[in-house]
Amino acid sequence: MIVHHTQRLSPALLALLLALLLWLLDQNRSLLLLLNSIAPLLPEPFWQSLTFGGDALLLLVAALPLAYRWPHLIWALLLAAVMGGVLTHGGKALFSVARPPAVIESELLQVIGPAWRNGSFPSGHAVSSFTFAAVIGLGLGRAWRWILPLLLLPVALSRAVVGVHWPIDILVGIAIGWCAGVAGHYLARRWPWGSRWPGRPLLLLLLILAAVALLQHDGGYPEAAWLATVVALIGIGSGGRYLWLEWCHYRTRPASRSIFP
Repeated sequence: MIVHHTQRLSPALLALLLALLLWLLDQNRSLLLLLNSIAPLLPEPFWQSLTFGGDALLLLVAALPLAYRWPHLIWALLLAAVMGGVLTHGGKALFSVARPPAVIESELLQVIGPAWRNGSFPSGHAVSSFTFAAVIGLGLGRAWRWILPLLLLPVALSRAVVGVHWPIDILVGIAIGWCAGVAGHYLARRWPWGSRWPGRPLLLLLLILAAVALLQHDGGYPEAAWLATVVALIGIGSGGRYLWLEWCHYRTRPASRSIFP
């Protein structure tokens, strides 16, 4: 059992080990400048869109199309997102680490998007990205357990490329996000309210409202507004359809039965 849990947490343990190594070698600043030097290689709209891919609201809405076949994953993701959010904002308040724009000269650092100066540790976008990767990846199966982290790793690292987070912020954020995702699965199994009636349709309604809010949200990256619009419209369409099916099911069958496979 211990080995099983260790394997599930292996990405988080690896990220923490790398963060510790980076701290011991005093290479946090050097790696930040190296990653930030990549920014001129691609246009700014690309980096804005990539880094916005770690936005918590965007990722919650992006999971809506999965609600038909895997409603338990949506519930696990919401639980994990709450835990990840508490740890993220708690860490920022507790440690009060200055962001790179507050420490590094503007001649050495290219900042893309808002030049935030406070609340660096941990990276909220890294937490959100790997919460999503853990919940959905572990839920869909072994291959996705590795595919999603690999796909979302550039999203997390882009926080250094756009100049607003230290690499240690990102690595610890990855670890927090993955642990929150594993915990979300555990809590969703112990308390399946969001994958059963009446929690399931209420959760769908909540995420549809989140999708509507996403239409007016770009996270401070206006060049990424197209991504918010696409994800929001897909979420509204799929979520609305599933909510309608729930209503039809409620009118024709016992409420205790699910329309979901």
